[in-house]
Amino acid sequence: MTNVVATADASGPWRAVDLRLETDLGTAGSVRGHVRADLGTQPIVYETGAEFARLDPGAAVAGLVRAQANGRARVRGRGLGLEAPLAYRLVLGRSEVGGRPLAHAALGGRVARGVHRARGRVVAPAGEGRLRARVVTGAIPAYRLAARLRLDHLEEIAPRAPGWVAAEARVAGRGLDARTRRAEAHATLLGASLHGVVLRGGSLHARLDGEQLRLETASVQGPEGSASVTGILDLARPAVDATLDAAADLRPLGERLGLPLAGSASATGTARGPLTGLAVSARTDFENPAYGAFGAGRARAALELGDLGSAGPHGRLRLELTDARVHAYRRRTVAAAVDWQCAATADRASLTVSAAGDEGAADRLAATLTRAGSTATVAIQELAATPPGGPSWRLVRPATVSVSDDAVKTDGIALAAAAQRVTLGGKLGRTGESDASLEVAGLELAPFCTLAGGRSCGGTLSLQAQLAGTAETPRVRATVRSDSLSVDDAALGMLTLDTRYEQRQATLHGLLRHPEAGELRAEGTVPIDLAWGGARRDTSGEPLAIRVHADGLDLRFARALAPAHIREAGGRLALDARLSGTRVAPRVEGGATLADGHLVLAATGATYEEVRVEVAAAGDAIELGALHARGGDGTLDAAGRIGLAGGDAAALDLRAHLHDFVAVRRPELEAALSGTIGVGGSVGAPDVRADLQVERAVVRPASLPAQDSAVNPDPSIVFVGGPEPHETPPETPSFVRALRLAAAVRIQRNAWVRRADADVELGGDLKITQAPGEPLHITGAIRLLRGWYVFQGRRLTLEEEGTITFRGATPPNPAFDVTAVFKNPNYRVTVHLGGTSEKPELTLASDPPLEQADILSVIVFGKPARDLGKGESVALQEQALQLASGYVMPELRASVMNTLGLDTLDVEMPQTTGTATDRRGRVSVGRYVAGDVFVSLAQEFGAHAGQAVGVEYGLTPEISVKGSTSTRGDSAIDIFWHRRY
Repeated sequence: MTNVVATADASGPWRAVDLRLETDLGTAGSVRGHVRADLGTQPIVYETGAEFARLDPGAAVAGLVRAQANGRARVRGRGLGLEAPLAYRLVLGRSEVGGRPLAHAALGGRVARGVHRARGRVVAPAGEGRLRARVVTGAIPAYRLAARLRLDHLEEIAPRAPGWVAAEARVAGRGLDARTRRAEAHATLLGASLHGVVLRGGSLHARLDGEQLRLETASVQGPEGSASVTGILDLARPAVDATLDAAADLRPLGERLGLPLAGSASATGTARGPLTGLAVSARTDFENPAYGAFGAGRARAALELGDLGSAGPHGRLRLELTDARVHAYRRRTVAAAVDWQCAATADRASLTVSAAGDEGAADRLAATLTRAGSTATVAIQELAATPPGGPSWRLVRPATVSVSDDAVKTDGIALAAAAQRVTLGGKLGRTGESDASLEVAGLELAPFCTLAGGRSCGGTLSLQAQLAGTAETPRVRATVRSDSLSVDDAALGMLTLDTRYEQRQATLHGLLRHPEAGELRAEGTVPIDLAWGGARRDTSGEPLAIRVHADGLDLRFARALAPAHIREAGGRLALDARLSGTRVAPRVEGGATLADGHLVLAATGATYEEVRVEVAAAGDAIELGALHARGGDGTLDAAGRIGLAGGDAAALDLRAHLHDFVAVRRPELEAALSGTIGVGGSVGAPDVRADLQVERAVVRPASLPAQDSAVNPDPSIVFVGGPEPHETPPETPSFVRALRLAAAVRIQRNAWVRRADADVELGGDLKITQAPGEPLHITGAIRLLRGWYVFQGRRLTLEEEGTITFRGATPPNPAFDVTAVFKNPNYRVTVHLGGTSEKPELTLASDPPLEQADILSVIVFGKPARDLGKGESVALQEQALQLASGYVMPELRASVMNTLGLDTLDVEMPQTTGTATDRRGRVSVGRYVAGDVFVSLAQEFGAHAGQAVGVEYGLTPEISVKGSTSTRGDSAIDIFWHRRY
């Protein structure tokens, strides 16, 4: 409640009373208003107006909505009562209602002869809504409502549900009590997006008849799926009888949600009975479902729930999978069952899982879960599983785990596989003391690395760990030993690690020893807070002390650390480094040298020999005294400084000099470079400057312009039973997005494009630039100096220098100016490629002069089109269509039409927006076979290829009928009306 201070002033004659009122409601705001009334007439005539500021109904009366409303209101009328004439208007300015901001709201209406009409509009940061209403008063009132809603920012209302929605609705009915009420509602979802999931539309149709609400239909549709619900709600009992049907394509749905989903799903469900004993049944079928590393051929889930809303609900879930897989773990069938029963004293659920492969015993799990009060107890009766390539693991004896508010306890869980053993027991205190232990003996790592789907590994693992202390101050002691440790095919040797943790500090002693490669030692203390109770402490500013030492360590093991990037590594490393300071401001002292190094990187494919590195650490920076490497017959030398302080803001100052250095040697590219590269800026935002000259290079592209591309998949061949393709482009690292680049590249000579069908020498000058947060820009020109090129099966020679010019477009769209010549005893043919890569233009010329179709015929068959046989004419048509689908060639189009007797030849290129193709490409030809019968044949290309045939018959000069069909299953009959203006 709040204090109220009011001042009223009344004046005027009885027939013109003027009352003014000012009210200060304290924390509930203020109101200022006036009333003018004629009290001498019957019925009385009145007019009121009010302005209010910071009006908060919830502060004045407990239980009302809290608000900070600012606005004005106006009412005028004659007499009192539901049917008395009345007009009103309420306007809100910038306000806040229920914690939500409001930009503008208006509500206005009038009452005349028992009919009430109103309009409203609300504008908020979330969006806008409009309302129209008409109410007829009487013994049985009648009403009509219409609303339109557009919310562009759902997150303003529900922060966890970003998206937008647009909808409209209509309601018409009469009566308000159970005996007389009748109503009908229609709603249309115009579109929506929630968490990136798009809904194209939806509809709702419902009827209210007394105590029965019938949902005739409620449905939503989207590009990834659809759902519909029908049913009846009995308001008197109350009881429900509803049915659900849904279907979804999971892969595009997962792409929108950012989840690695694949497959398709369909679901049906029913809900029947009173709300105090509801029965729910649902079934879902999946085809080729996948989530990340998990996948299956088929899956089926069935759910039965009973007596929902009562004191004893119960349920059952059944799950069946075929051809299930998680990485290398594969099972032909998987069956799982969960039975659940809720009682007054305790809830109980039982779980059984069985997974059978093509051979060997089935994997099994049997457990029960009981919850009484705040304590949950899991009893595991049976557990047996066989990892890929390993022995079968079994639960030694039944085990129990209890979870309460105080602790997680177990009397002991023991798993064994021959001599291997894992034992866990004790208590993990959530509020009090802990006393737990974990022991692993002789664990073979290879099967578990295979199961995880990562890199292959080998060796055995033994572990002893003890946990004590409290949740706020835990204490941990652990000893780890791995013998014959290997990753991929690189042997690492023996690894030992002793760790102690207490008082927010971990102390470690580690040793990696290989009998031939040497040893690497690490020891020290690291501040870290492992407490799971109480207030956490930031230890990033507390001191750390670590020393790493190696003497003559063979770097062959380096490939195991980054197998995706390093193919081979070698050399001897001497290292003595001490890390101090804090995690946010580390300091390094010491140095490292690498001698007789050898390195092959997966990205470049080149072999770098005679690698020599000298590094010295000087507190807040690492000095690269020397880096030398030989690539081919050339060398690379580098030096510089890398800052450590400031995280991503740490400074970079590196310089590299290349002399005839073979930097890349891959099947598609070989290149030797000379020049300089400088790296400045910071670790988080590098600034790269380069001035390079290509000494020699060989490029072997997969395809070339104007040539047949790689063989496309045959659309008639469908692979079944395999995983659906699901490629997610790798995310660009943040330092690449922040990169500033300025590189000049010169190509003098001895750079070649070489394939079985091309041998072209290149030259040119390019500038490659990139500003932070912007795409790459390429400017300059590539010159085609000499060579030859196969076009339409004929070898064409470059008799003059051609150019490919880059003008900085993103993505690159270079302009072509290339001319090549083909000669036979009778003709000299010139082929000129112009235009751009997005819209290339091909021009054909000959000496002596010929028509375009004849020139193409000379290239393909060595003679003009008039000398071709029937089969050669068909082949010429196919070649012309192929060229026309990839190049702008209007003269060739007209020439081929005339030469081959076609009435139409049309080319439509695919229309693409972003990564989705909106329209397929299409090449079509047509001819009149009679005066009023036109036959067309089309070839579609792009993501979904197909062929189409159509026949059009002219009924009159203005009206025609066309029938068409395609190999994609589309068929249609169209009627056309033509009118020339």
